[in-house]
Amino acid sequence: MRACLPSNNTNDTDQTFAKNIEQSDWLQQISSLLQLSGAVVDLIDLQEASVMLSLEDGWDITAQISAIAQLCLDPYYRTIDGFRVLVEKEWIAFGHRFAHRSNLKPSHNSSNIAFAPTFLQFLDGVYQIQKQFPMAFEFNEFYIRFGLSYSIVPFSHIPI
Repeated sequence: MRACLPSNNTNDTDQTFAKNIEQSDWLQQISSLLQLSGAVVDLIDLQEASVMLSLEDGWDITAQISAIAQLCLDPYYRTIDGFRVLVEKEWIAFGHRFAHRSNLKPSHNSSNIAFAPTFLQFLDGVYQIQKQFPMAFEFNEFYIRFGLSYSIVPFSHIPI
């Protein structure tokens, strides 16, 4: 996870960065996220079943799976306005602690146990789907990067 820390100001080479990403199991986590979201999509779409997500404390993984499943199931969420609504509904309205989870808020605890870039993982999952099905989306990777940049900018005027 050290490679994902925005406060990590080292002069690592690209090779070291790639090695850090590999050691973090980032790609495995994104793969698992997409597989779980795909299972939810299959249950709802193919088996016409109702699904209740109840994972851990309901904060991080639940929002990721729910949002990606909705993105896959409803074309509205693949529009610019729909994606904004999806982020507001699944992340902001439920009180996702962007600064805390992205290591932007100073911590009294040096180990920073609460650091978990879950919104970044969600955006990476969206990016992977958008790259596979670009014509199904009204937006491209630049819009996703725009969302990422706003999620990691420390806003001093917004209470965290």
